[in-house]
Amino acid sequence: MQSCHSAPIGETPQSLTMLCCSYIVENSKILTRESGQVLPTQLMEDLILYYQQAGNEVDDQFLLSFHNRLRKLRLRNSSVTTEGLSELLQNSHPLYELELSNCKELTGELLPVINDCGENLHTLILGPDVPVLSDAPHFISR
Repeated sequence: MQSCHSAPIGETPQSLTMLCCSYIVENSKILTRESGQVLPTQLMEDLILYYQQAGNEVDDQFLLSFHNRLRKLRLRNSSVTTEGLSELLQNSHPLYELELSNCKELTGELLPVINDCGENLHTLILGPDVPVLSDAPHFISR
């Protein structure tokens, strides 16, 4: 007998993490800095990915809600600015992984910030449409 909370036959039920992410995305106002909400690191990282996969665009305000304890950050098709990402990098725990793709609002001014905060950075991936390098030819040796 199927309980009222189980998934239909042939479908896998959502994980508790995905259910939490779904709730938080639908109620994203609970993530403001002023709310004082502190989420576990893994949940914060999953939430950013889930938010993007749900078709939402990560902007400075959303990103800066995660000002503490991120270890990995993967941004795709984001409108995060150089100022927003710089603030996160300078005021949060050190990142171990940073992956940026299709983040057109980032500029070469981000390179020194990444360098200054990059002591613990193990992985840096700059994908397509991240104008960080094209905007900063003086940082690139030829």
